[in-house]
Amino acid sequence: MSYAIKVRMVGKKKWSFLTRRGTNPLRIHAAQFATPEKAQTLIDDNREENPEWEWKIVDFKTGKPADAIIAKVARRADVPKPLSGIGSSDAVIAALRRAERFLSGFEDDPLQDGIDDDLEAIRSAITCLEKGIAASAALSEQGGGDQQ
Repeated sequence: MSYAIKVRMVGKKKWSFLTRRGTNPLRIHAAQFATPEKAQTLIDDNREENPEWEWKIVDFKTGKPADAIIAKVARRADVPKPLSGIGSSDAVIAALRRAERFLSGFEDDPLQDGIDDDLEAIRSAITCLEKGIAASAALSEQGGGDQQ
């Protein structure tokens, strides 16, 4: 996922995308950021010098505010849920590990923007799934123990 910044003059209705050369209403010209944190850093670095502007981070593909998307992903990552069908989760973990091995080959390449963030997300997903499997196993053991 990539992000862009929308700006508008305070009191105006129309938002435009921030570009490398100024602003443009067309998303295709928007400057892209690998993470919302990188976009926020640019906003923080420039907000004081541009008090007449309003800023917001958006999903590059949809142009919609990224706050809801970021919050939704964070909620999912924070709460490991018990999994059903352990075999299917094993396949997902195996696929994530393959993706991790592949992306780790690009870790030191300065031309590959966002690799560290992608690897962190993959590793976090693996950990979350493993915790979910462990929670499922613990619940199964507790449920089986009550019946004896």
